[in-house]
This record gives sequence, C-alpha cells and structure tokens, in this order.
Amino acid sequence: MVLPIFLLGSLGICLAAVAGYLLFDLGDSGRQIAGIYTGAWIGGVANFVAISQAVELDAQQFSIALSASSPVSVLGLLALVTIPSVGLI
Repeated sequence: MVLPIFLLGSLGICLAAVAGYLLFDLGDSGRQIAGIYTGAWIGGVANFVAISQAVELDAQQFSIALSASSPVSVLGLLALVTIPSVGLI
C-alpha cells in the first residue's frame, strides 16, 4: 500500500520540478538545480549530495542551493511540530 503512494508522490514531485523549470528562469545551472531538488525531495539530503556530484555542480553552486533549501526545511519542520497541537486536527 505504501509503494503506490510513494510512486504517486514521486511522480508529482517530478512533474512539479519540470513545470517549475519551464516557468522560472533558474540561470545556466537550472537543469542541474531542478534535478538536485527533485532528488532531495524524494530521497532526502543524501540524494541531494549524490545528485550534485553526479551532475558536477561546483562547490559555490552547491552551497547556495543547500543554503536556499534550509529556510524551507525549517518551516516544514515547524509545521510538523505544530500540527499535533491544533485542536481541529
């Protein structure tokens, strides 16, 4: 039961990454960054590092991409911690 849901979520992430790449100008390394974030959203930070090495992202771009994802990750974790205290949920 979990695998079909995971595959559906992964497909949604891939489609959203392609749509985001087509809608927004991410510069010269846009394809690399879109692929790195797609892998990270599906498999976590280990995939982020592995894919960044596979697409040969330089150290400065890697640092910028990793730093850009940190605030979003913190907000997501705060939301997950807060959800149990919401009375409606």
